[in-house]
Amino acid sequence: MVCAFWLLKWELGVSVIIIGGLGIGLILFDESVALIAVYTLCVEVFLHKDLSLRKDLPHVAKSSMLLAGAIILILSMANALINFVVDQRIPGRVLDALLGLGLTETWQFLVVLNVFLLIIGMLMEGFSAILVAVPLILPFAARFGLHPFHLAMMFLLNLEIAYCAPPLGLNLFISSFRFERPLISLYRVVLPFTGILALGLLLVMYVPPIATVLVDGDIQRAKAEAKAHKEAPREAWLLECVQEDRSNPLPCSAEDKALWGADGTKNPYAPPDPPPEVKPASVDASASDAGGESDNMDDLFKEMMGQGAADAGASDAAADDASTASPKDDMDDLFKEMMK
Repeated sequence: MVCAFWLLKWELGVSVIIIGGLGIGLILFDESVALIAVYTLCVEVFLHKDLSLRKDLPHVAKSSMLLAGAIILILSMANALINFVVDQRIPGRVLDALLGLGLTETWQFLVVLNVFLLIIGMLMEGFSAILVAVPLILPFAARFGLHPFHLAMMFLLNLEIAYCAPPLGLNLFISSFRFERPLISLYRVVLPFTGILALGLLLVMYVPPIATVLVDGDIQRAKAEAKAHKEAPREAWLLECVQEDRSNPLPCSAEDKALWGADGTKNPYAPPDPPPEVKPASVDASASDAGGESDNMDDLFKEMMGQGAADAGASDAAADDASTASPKDDMDDLFKEMMK
């Protein structure tokens, strides 16, 4: 094995460059692809000397462009298929149909998922399978609250098993072409490796921390940061469970649903609403008594003012009559005496 690793030292350098460059943030994913292309060219031309820049490079470039064109055509058809699937809302219809048949438990969904991915992997190559299968299974994964990394590991293991499993595994056809061996002769050879992959799939299925252990710390840090800012931990929810609508992540665990509500709109950090003011019965009674007394006083005051005004008016009229009538009577009496 040491000799085999030594023979692969330059090929293993590809993994070192990708992981190291992405890990330290020196390069981005697309930049790493270009860097690996340059690295591979240098190894083949200057170290292994299997290629010549003048003689072989034009032929290799032409073959690569033909292969890339074929892959782009396959991806275009897969993209058209998934657009049709989304436009016709096929995932939602399939979900409703399976729920109607009684598919309500998580383990039932996992069994159906594995069978579906095995069939997809045997009929499609990797990129097409991802483009077609992922939108189909996302509504189911969101419905059953699966961890996105758990789902991704099961997805990749299922596809790898499908590529190696007889009779339609893609890797079997590639190996048969590469080693010039009949396809049937590879079945017995590949079965032990397929069994190892199947065992790994079972472990990942029923022991989810195997697939999620590396991101559990990120989830807890995201929740702690959101709690410090008194806001919903939506970044943690994106990492914790599959979201059908990533622009509106929803709570995953029962604890978060109780704290934030099933739709994530409840805010436990908001100040509570003040209780409505309730006046005591004694205060209301005293207020009503005071109101009754006030009404009685108003009526009494109006009555007194009205009666007083009437009395005052009558006395003033009598006084005026007395003041005006008294001089006239005196003059009449005086005139009568003079005439006598």
